[in-house]
Amino acid sequence: MANEEAVVYRALADASLRAGLLAFMADIAARPSACVPDGSVVVTAVNTAHAPLLHAQVATLPQCFRRRYGALCFGEARGWPAGASCSHWPAQRTGHRLSYEVFTWLKWELIHLALLATGVRTVLWTDCDVAVLRNPFGIAVRGFGVPGGAAADLTHQTNAMHRDLNTGVMLVRSESLVRHVLIKSRWWAPGRSRDLEQVVVERLVSGNWSLAKVPYKTFASYCWLRVRPDENVSRYAKALLCLPSTLHANCLSSTAEKLGVMQAAQARFRERCGSPRFALALTPSLSPVISFDHEHSPYARY
Repeated sequence: MANEEAVVYRALADASLRAGLLAFMADIAARPSACVPDGSVVVTAVNTAHAPLLHAQVATLPQCFRRRYGALCFGEARGWPAGASCSHWPAQRTGHRLSYEVFTWLKWELIHLALLATGVRTVLWTDCDVAVLRNPFGIAVRGFGVPGGAAADLTHQTNAMHRDLNTGVMLVRSESLVRHVLIKSRWWAPGRSRDLEQVVVERLVSGNWSLAKVPYKTFASYCWLRVRPDENVSRYAKALLCLPSTLHANCLSSTAEKLGVMQAAQARFRERCGSPRFALALTPSLSPVISFDHEHSPYARY
């Protein structure tokens, strides 16, 4: 078992930590909101190095959206934005600085815990390097279901025009899908696939659950929609800038670059498109709430 993955996995399997996170998610779900549908929460995870990205992400969000937003914050309870609710996990709890690879798998553990929490039926996951330009619930819920009108189990961002799964922005409604990913990926075990997390996930869920690919112009990617603070916006970007609800600052490596792109996208959106409306979100079709029993495996009911 790879050491870092093993330590994180064992910590997440600890009943007291899981109970705390379940209560944290349930508390967020119970908060009233005019712009996040009932039974829905917004979730992310962030370390201290990426705290500026979380600051930028929540800075322009209205209170009705922020009160349903919960972040697992790796570090002591200081220096985090007041607009986001943090469940703090001090770094010494693992003894490691979490790698990018572990962080990509950690999102599935958090989404699973959120879906097991009382009152939670839908989870919107956003990586911390995603700029929220307008309410993603209205876009993700309306018009991106499956044949017959049902809501998809997983509504997700795509990797630009290639249309494959990008897990930077996802609306997840199926606890069984997430549980399947965690069981079959064995992300913490030796000998597992070393493919990118999103490649493994797409392989595991395709054909077994209903997936809805949100157009790349709606859950946008910096890989193709280039908005930088130090450059004029291209004619191409100007024509598309008012379409996305989110802009994922991927295809960039440094925190400073990601931060600059997020802030530039937020500012240019407001300048060109006006103040976004967040209120009056639609209520998604919801899957049943699954209860959790701490005496059994971390992945209940398998």
